Amino acid sequence: PLALDISHISMQLINNRGLDNLEDWQYRFAPALLGSLTVMVFFFLILKSSQNLWLALICSVLLTLNPYHVFLSRIFQRESFLTFYLVLFLYFMVSRYYSVASLFLGGAFLVKAVGIIFLPLYFVATKNFQFKALIRFLLPFSLLFLPVLFFNIAAYLTTGYTDIFFSRIFHTPTHPGATQMAFDAYHNFI
Repeated sequence: PLALDISHISMQLINNRGLDNLEDWQYRFAPALLGSLTVMVFFFLILKSSQNLWLALICSVLLTLNPYHVFLSRIFQRESFLTFYLVLFLYFMVSRYYSVASLFLGGAFLVKAVGIIFLPLYFVATKNFQFKALIRFLLPFSLLFLPVLFFNIAAYLTTGYTDIFFSRIFHTPTHPGATQMAFDAYHNFI
């Protein structure tokens, strides 16, 4: 839901007279802004990790000229939002601000569920498999994700359906009137 929320807020701030009154650039403002910010954060990520200004400049220019990055930054696709949050996550991981990094990983997960594959990166990068470190990292991440979890539990209890991500895990219907599937959470998750 985070990508939709960011786009909605940016469109409301630019022009709050409704979707019919928006111009093309107003739809594209949030992804374009995040695409530009991604290049800037990517520059600082490379600079922080390599301590080489020229390498950071070259990598940032290559990202700026990358057709895929430019394309996704011009239209509303969740991948541009996901890239922004993952680059911020990596920057704060390299900077050793693990709690802040977990917030941006949570943001990436709220944009697209595939962001969760970066969760083991913390433990591999820090070689820290202690329980305290796990809690310190997962607490901000979990707090960011709890509203989505509560929403889906409440949606299932009140309507019998969940959003697409949870419906694939737990085999629940995604909208009213959909075929009711067997609810076997443990088996479906495994």
